[in-house]
Amino acid sequence: MRFLLIIVCLLVAAPIEAHQLKSSVTTVLFNKRTNNVELMHRFYLHDTEHAVGTLFEGKIDIISNKVDQQRFAKYVESHVALQTLSGEPIPLSSVGAQVDGKFFWVYQEAPIPQGIEGIKNE
Repeated sequence: MRFLLIIVCLLVAAPIEAHQLKSSVTTVLFNKRTNNVELMHRFYLHDTEHAVGTLFEGKIDIISNKVDQQRFAKYVESHVALQTLSGEPIPLSSVGAQVDGKFFWVYQEAPIPQGIEGIKNE
């Protein structure tokens, strides 16, 4: 019985603890078809709402207000930088942002530098 109670407590607490981890995922792809480095930043929409509430003043609506979405996307873009392994910056361009289900996406790209052997985050 004690074992079952411990399992139930862990199952109930797991979603609460999992939500406390505010995280994002960034995918970096080398697209040979377009000859671009493509970055896709994925944020949980709920976490994004909390972040914009902390970052910006006033009433913010990240779900349906395109201006607020663009504002957050600009914030993300200003905090991301790439460089070649030799330290040369790779200037990133904004592609856009969107709400997709429970996620908020921010997209960036840059031409693949000639002779690149790898990238690193500045």
